[in-house]
Amino acid sequence: MAENEHENQSESHLSSLKNRVKKHTRAMTGDTAQKIRAGVDHKKQDQRKVWQESKGAKLRKQDGEDAGTAISASAKAGMFVGKKGRGEYRDVDSGGVTQLLSNSTLSRVERMRIVTKLRKSNKMRGEHLFGKGGSSTEFSDYRNYVEGDDIRYVDWNIFSRLGRPYLKQYRHEEEMQIVLVVDGSNSMMFDGKFERAKQLATAFGVMGLYSSEKVSAHVIGVDEGKQKKLKACTGRGSMHKLFKYFEDLDGGGGEQLEEGVERVLHTHRGKGVVFIMSDWLSYGDVSGPMTRLASAGLEIMAMQVLSPVEIDPDLEGDLRFMDSEGAGTLDVSAAGDVVGLYQEYRLKYEHYLENHCKLRGGRFAVTSSHDDLSYVLFDMLLRKGWVK
Repeated sequence: MAENEHENQSESHLSSLKNRVKKHTRAMTGDTAQKIRAGVDHKKQDQRKVWQESKGAKLRKQDGEDAGTAISASAKAGMFVGKKGRGEYRDVDSGGVTQLLSNSTLSRVERMRIVTKLRKSNKMRGEHLFGKGGSSTEFSDYRNYVEGDDIRYVDWNIFSRLGRPYLKQYRHEEEMQIVLVVDGSNSMMFDGKFERAKQLATAFGVMGLYSSEKVSAHVIGVDEGKQKKLKACTGRGSMHKLFKYFEDLDGGGGEQLEEGVERVLHTHRGKGVVFIMSDWLSYGDVSGPMTRLASAGLEIMAMQVLSPVEIDPDLEGDLRFMDSEGAGTLDVSAAGDVVGLYQEYRLKYEHYLENHCKLRGGRFAVTSSHDDLSYVLFDMLLRKGWVK
């Protein structure tokens, strides 16, 4: 009897203990679940708050800024940030960073680089790779070791196999001078040629600044009071200088091409590339200026900017032609019969300019002042290998 009572008491005690453990476990589980639910709710509230704040910031940004452009604080210091366009190819956007290039065009130009055939440059360091040996991480070639060479560049693996020391050479990263020359003579004031020349020069300048090259700009063919120049500058922070120079540039004058090139070379120092935007309608001989530019170590990249009327004139009847840069006039009868002869001479002159550029290691291209700017920059010059 005593043993049975003891067993019943033990079972009762064990059952009571289990019930207390279950109640305590349910209480803990309930508290834990409540805490978890509270944490989840708090996290959702934080996420909702962040989303509302970001949405409000976007709305304020859209209301407070001009559509199509967002200029940050760094842009005010010269680092311009434009909204990327989606298939927009307007040549001029009055609400953009510059009046010369739309924001979408500028965004694409910033990612492009100038392709040059130059093999030499000055000693300053930039992003443009040249063929001669120098200091960078890209291997170029081997050469024999000579006394006085730095043994750090000896390839010891080759030395162990051949028993002769060879030096590793690397491609040299140097700074390239980019010289922008815009013709502002009287003949360039016709049918938007001067504006197109400024747009092209601005685009080439942006490519150079984004490559950390030195960019300078000059205007030729203008009267003495309009002969402005942009001193060599580098880096993206100089973009506002480039934009302001070409936006404020005025044309009009009778300075000859040869005189203008001499004036440019008088102040220029360094090897690199010269872009010349002109109609090349000059009385003087163009071979002399090209030779002097090439002798100064500048690769010539010449663009002839003509109006549609100059490329394909549609003329009839009796006409009087007036020279915009001189006082001469020319009376023509049956102008329609002269158009064929004019085209023949124009094409000959075009080939003449192209041959003189090629003889000096340069390049030449013709464009119309009415051509779509996006076509010229992103199609024609890309196919010709001027840019990449």
